[in-house]
Amino acid sequence: MTDEITFEKCKALGKIKELEKSKNWVQKEIAVAENFLDTAKFNFDSERYEAVIVIGYLTIFHLNRALVYSVGKIVKTHICAVLAVKELFKDNKAVMDLLKGIENSLVSRNKIQYDGYDADKEMAEFLLDLGKDYLELVKKIVVK
Repeated sequence: MTDEITFEKCKALGKIKELEKSKNWVQKEIAVAENFLDTAKFNFDSERYEAVIVIGYLTIFHLNRALVYSVGKIVKTHICAVLAVKELFKDNKAVMDLLKGIENSLVSRNKIQYDGYDADKEMAEFLLDLGKDYLELVKKIVVK
């Protein structure tokens, strides 16, 4: 797609939709994210830094979905998930503060998974810490 992807385009393409029952899926998404985070920690301890980036990113993706689901919407692609969080939680300073790292995690994951880039310990540690921080933040937001 040569045009810039936006929140509105994601909606127009049906990649972000209203679905009230998605609120029931929030805790499942958090559980999936926690599982991925545990796997990322294991890989970090094993010095498998590329795996940490890919799996750590999946932690973040599922947390993005948890946030989107919590407001009665569903999201179908990785980039639209980031855009949905950016739009739907734009008034939440804590989310906005983490968003740059969240966006960078998608770029890092793509470079490793699709372009064969190597990951180093520092990059893996950053993503692992981001995943931990985001998990705690998402839990605070969705627990009512």
